[in-house]
Amino acid sequence: MLTSLDPETFSKHIANQDAIAELVLKIIQVNEAFFKKEKQQSRAKNEVNESTWFDSIQYLIGCGHRPDDILTMSWRIFEIH
Repeated sequence: MLTSLDPETFSKHIANQDAIAELVLKIIQVNEAFFKKEKQQSRAKNEVNESTWFDSIQYLIGCGHRPDDILTMSWRIFEIH
């Protein structure tokens, strides 16, 4: 958490619950992207068995893997997905 408040200033106002609640709310609003959960993308039942290599690679990239890392993965990793 980044704030311009020093610990002494914060401890002086610890009894002011409204101010603390507002501070926490502002922290959550600033970090909304972190706290927000992504909706799971679901496939229709008939599409489940039609997974392609492209789908697997896109899935891994979407999870944060780099293309260079994906190219060095074993073939088995793609069978699991």
